[in-house]
Formats: sequence, structure tokens, C-alpha cells
Amino acid sequence: MRRLGFRSRIFVAMGGLVGLAIALILALLQDATVRRIREDFGERFQRTTAGFRRLQALRTESVMDEVAALVQGNPQLRTALSMASLAQTDLGFAEPPRRGEASRDANLRLQSILPSLAIHRNNDVLLVTNAQGELLYSKLDPLRFGDDVSRLAAFQSVASGAETLDAWSAGMRSDEGSALTPQSPPQAIYQIVGAPVVFDDELHGVVIVGHRIDAAALSRIRDASGVEVALIANGAVAASTLDARQEAALARQLAEKTASEAEAARGTASELRLGDERYLVAATQLVGGLGPTGPRFLLLSSLDRESALLGALRRALLLVGGLVLLLALATSFFLTHGITRPVGALAAAARRVGAGHLDTRVELATGDEFEELGREFNSMVAGLRERDAIRTTLERHVSKEVATELLRDPARTTLSGVRRELSVMFIDIAGFTALAERLPAEEVVARLNEYFECACGVILEAGGTVSEFQGDGIVAFFGAPIAHSDHAARACRAALLCREKLATLESRWASQGLLGHCFRIGIHTAELVVGEIGSAERGKYGAVGDGINVASRIEAANKLYDTRILVSEATIERAGNAFVARELDLLRVVGRAEPVRVFELVAMRDALDPRAARLCELFRVALAAYRARDFASAQVGFERCAALAPDDGPVQRFVARVARLQAEPPPPEWSGVWELAEK
Repeated sequence: MRRLGFRSRIFVAMGGLVGLAIALILALLQDATVRRIREDFGERFQRTTAGFRRLQALRTESVMDEVAALVQGNPQLRTALSMASLAQTDLGFAEPPRRGEASRDANLRLQSILPSLAIHRNNDVLLVTNAQGELLYSKLDPLRFGDDVSRLAAFQSVASGAETLDAWSAGMRSDEGSALTPQSPPQAIYQIVGAPVVFDDELHGVVIVGHRIDAAALSRIRDASGVEVALIANGAVAASTLDARQEAALARQLAEKTASEAEAARGTASELRLGDERYLVAATQLVGGLGPTGPRFLLLSSLDRESALLGALRRALLLVGGLVLLLALATSFFLTHGITRPVGALAAAARRVGAGHLDTRVELATGDEFEELGREFNSMVAGLRERDAIRTTLERHVSKEVATELLRDPARTTLSGVRRELSVMFIDIAGFTALAERLPAEEVVARLNEYFECACGVILEAGGTVSEFQGDGIVAFFGAPIAHSDHAARACRAALLCREKLATLESRWASQGLLGHCFRIGIHTAELVVGEIGSAERGKYGAVGDGINVASRIEAANKLYDTRILVSEATIERAGNAFVARELDLLRVVGRAEPVRVFELVAMRDALDPRAARLCELFRVALAAYRARDFASAQVGFERCAALAPDDGPVQRFVARVARLQAEPPPPEWSGVWELAEK
């Protein structure tokens, strides 16, 4: 696939930026508009809900005042209710038939009194009960009396002295079958208010009135609030101010119990689509205390109509954005022409340099930054020529790694001989010579390369220098050519990581029938002379000194103790407390009179397991007894170590050594130094 040219990319970039800017502005505009619409809807929702609650309070207060005035101004009503209530509290002297006669008498009186009153004409529901909750009169069934309606929440609230506000659905009846609300229309909801009939400071009855909440009532709420209103009851639309099509869509949404409506039922504004129009919708309970499943109002506001201005702004912005885009593309055409020509010349010159033609020059006479860039390019090529010549010379004497470090930061390196403290590492493979004799030469080289790749990668990553390969052995040191104050710690970390990685290699070799448990590492820290070593034609970067030999002997001493990593006391002292090492012995290595205290490098301190820590402590106590010539205690101590770690090489060696020393005690001048007889 052909890549776009610079000019084409500029055009695409300019178009993309303008398009992105327009899209971002539109998104911000839409977000701000929708947020403002939602905020405005929320404010109207709160005002409408608060206004409706005030109307409910005013109606409750009006009914209470009307009933109180009716009781005070109508002695016949007081008499009827008083006689009906007293018949139920006859102090045990009246007969049951008399209580029924009292209720019948009260019903007859109320039939003659109530129909002519305004409270009867102005309400769809009118119930009158005595103080005990016995129905005395119902507007819907005037001849019916005697039903027990004391379990109605409206009656109980009034009887307990609380304000009564309730909602009843169409076709509601008492337990005995008396009609309390009209049956038609079937989805109608009636707002119920209860008022006590009190005189002589006693409750003599309860009056319950209610009126149907119809579309006309909802229209008045809409006119006052500016939002559409729907009355929801039993999962259906009882009445609404929506048109027939939108009301049908809302009914389907309710039947399907959509997520948006469910959120609205919890009182949170959400988006709801009715037909092809989007609405913001929120719900409020018709009467408090009926719970989320009771009748409720849905307040709806058309999001599309509210955001109509946004569409006009969007069209205008797109028109302006198109004009800006054309202007930007025309401007970018002229700008890119002055850029692509010098850039093309630089690209051609860079390709020649990449092909190895370091005599390349570029001439730009633009009089601006490109001309300066051309001069810098020519200086860079001259520096590359010089750097290439230096690298070629260096690689005749030192490794590529050292040459790269010298070229990168010449001030930190030196190739001349200097005396410096280094940590030297020897790595060897036990038994590889015998293995090489029975393997094809190609297989030997392949195995060596596997091993060198694994170990050298760890050394170089830790900042060490691989000095040379001695057959299957690796000689490396830390602290040169770049001086590191933590060279001993670097060497120890590298040794532990080598042990981990080489263990994987050992397992693979062992599964192939080759060597197992074969890698050994020795580390010693000493002052050495490090620098360029060799002739004028060929040399290497290496170190010389007695410390090299000591490191080699320490590596070989692994055979004596059957260990993997041995380090000298000097290395442990300089490595710090981050490492755990087990002191093993005082060795007098071949070619050196002064003994060397050697340690087995166990682990990083933060990775030491409890068993290894316990073994180190038991070994330390046993070794102290050994050096104090208390061979009996030493034997006990080493046997305790053997019980904890039966396969531990140093433990097995010292158990055998202490047994010999007990059988043949050493001379009095014995100092605990062990003579290493072989290199």
C-alpha cells in the first residue's frame, strides 16, 4: 500500500483538525444544551411537585373546614352521627338490633340531608361513617349502610388524628361489597381526603370525600408548569395531557417495563422515546406513603422541541466549518510547497548516508531554518565519518561493548592501564571436557553458545564486562570500564540470577542425557590493573593481578564443597546487607600463602526462605565450635544441619571432616585453615 506524501498528510491533518474542532464544538454545544434542558426540566419538576403538594394541602384544609362548618351548622347531621356512634358504645345495655336500627336511622337522615349539600355535588366520592368505622352513607350506594370500613387506611388515619390523603382506584368496594368509587372509567384514580366529625371534644364520625383526577385536571397542571403530565396507576395510563399517539406509545413502554420508565419511577430524570420524539421524564408519587408501586404522576418534557435551536446552530456551524476547511486547505497548499522541496533534498541525502556514502553533502539556500538544518546535517555526517573511523580503530583492540560505551561517553571511560578495585567473576562447567569428547564438534559449539548466551546476557545486564572465554569458562569483572561503587553487589546479583537461569539450562541438558548440576561460579573483590592489553595489531580490554587467580581458585573450590556460588570475604563485605551468605571455610589456595575466607552466596535477603535461614544459623554455630577445636559439639551441630538439609554439600563435607579430626586430632598449632591442593 502506497504511503501518503507529506503534502497529502498536511491536507489530511488540516482537514482532520478542522473537522475535529467542529465536532468538538458541536459535542460541547449539544452537551451544554442537553445539560441546560435537563437542569430546566429538573427545576420545573421540583416546582410542579411542590405546587401539587401545596394544592393537596389546600384541598385537605378546605375539606376539613367544610366538614367542620357543616357539622357546626347542621344539627340534624350531628344528631344522626351522635346516635349512630352512641349505639356502638351502649355500655353493655343495648341489644344488637338496636345498633342496626340506629345505623338505619342515621342512613335515612343522611339521605335526606346530604344530597342537597355542596359537598355532595362537588365530589365524586362521599362516605360517612360513625366513630367505629361503620358505613352510614355512600354517595354511590345511598341505601347501603352497616358495612365495616374501619380497615380503610383513610378511616384509620382520621381516627388516629392524622391528616388523611389517599388515592383510590375505580371500582373500589368495601369488604361487604358496598361501592366506594365509580366503576367507570376503569382506569380512573380518585384523590381521597378524610375529615373527622368532632363535637363536644369527641369523635362522632368520619367524612371521606374524593374527586376523580381526569385529563382536565392534568391540563390545568400542564398549563401551570409547562410540562406534559400523565397519571399512572396499576402499570397503565389512567389519564394524560399527551395526544392519543404518544399516550399509546407510553402505554406500550409501561407494559414492557422499560429501563427508562423504571428509572423515572425512582424520581430521576431520564430519557424516554415516544414514537419519533424524545422526552425527558421523571415521576412523583400521587400521594406520599403509597410506595413506588402506587399511583404516580409522570412529568414529561419534549427533548426534541427544547433542543430545536441546537439543530439550527449545528447547520450554521457546519456551513462556517466548511468555509474554514477550504481556507485551511488552500493555505496549507502554499505552505507545504516551501517545505517538501528542502525536505525531499534532505531525505535523498539521508538515504545516501544510510547506504554508507559518508561523503554526502546537502546544499540548501532557502534563507530560513531549512538552510540551518542543512548545515547541521553536513556537520552530523562529518561527525559520523569521524566516529566510524574511531570505532574501526577501537574494535581492533577492545570488545564492541567497550567501544560503544567509550563512544557514547568518553569522559566516563579510560582504556589506559589504571589500578582499580574490581569484582572478578569466574563461571565454569564441570565435566564439559569429557562431554566434548563424545559429542560432535557442531553440538559442542551449539551447547557452548547456549551457555554463553545465557550467562553473558545476565552479566552485561548487571553492568559487567565479559573479559574473555577460557574454553568453557567465562571471565568477567564489574567496575570497569565504567566505575561503579556497587560493583560487588552487582556481581552478587548477577551470580544469583545466573544460578537461576543456568539451573533451567541444566534441567534441559539433563533431560537430554547431557550434564546435570554442572555450573560453578566464583567471585573475588580486589585491586587490579585494568586497561588495554595486547599488541599494536590486536588486543583486548582486560584486567591483571593476583585477584584474578584468587577468583579462579574460589570458583574451583566449589568442587570441594559441592556448591554453586562461592565468594570471598572481601566481596561479601563490599556487597552490603542485601545478601545472605554462609561462611564455609578458611582456604589456602594454590600459589597464595595468605588464606582466604570463603562464603556460599545463598540468596537476596528479602527472598530468603525460613529453612535456608535456619540452616545458615545452625551451620554458623557448628563452624564456630569446629574452629574452637570443640569437634564433639561441631559434630552435633553439623548433624543437626544434616537432619535439616540431608543433601547439602558443605554439611556433608564437614560431617566427614569432623569425624576424621576426632579420630586424628590436628596438631596444637592448627588454625582451621584448609589447604586447597588443586587449582
